Amino acid sequence: MPKLKVFTTQMGFYDLAVAASSQAKALEAWGVHQNLFAQGMAHVTTDGALVDAALARPNVVLRRPVGSKEPFSEHASVGTRIAKASPSKAKTSRPAKKAKKAKKARHGRS
Repeated sequence: MPKLKVFTTQMGFYDLAVAASSQAKALEAWGVHQNLFAQGMAHVTTDGALVDAALARPNVVLRRPVGSKEPFSEHASVGTRIAKASPSKAKTSRPAKKAKKAKKARHGRS
């Protein structure tokens, strides 16, 4: 059996990890066709708990919500931090409306 390393990256709402024999195998497991390692967006990890979890399930992508301290698992849900952080409808402030009107006035538009 080839020696496995644990690779990590961030994709969408998740931190991803996989135990694979090479960077190419990790990219394949993540379904990525560009080299995230060359771009500095993926790397090898030595985090003990993560390494143990990934080595227990080689070539299986483990995930957790971005920025959370939850353990990595095969089926992670999107965390509540993300749901709380999503912006509500932004209201245009009065100063912004005034600035827009002033700009139109300068350019002779009404």
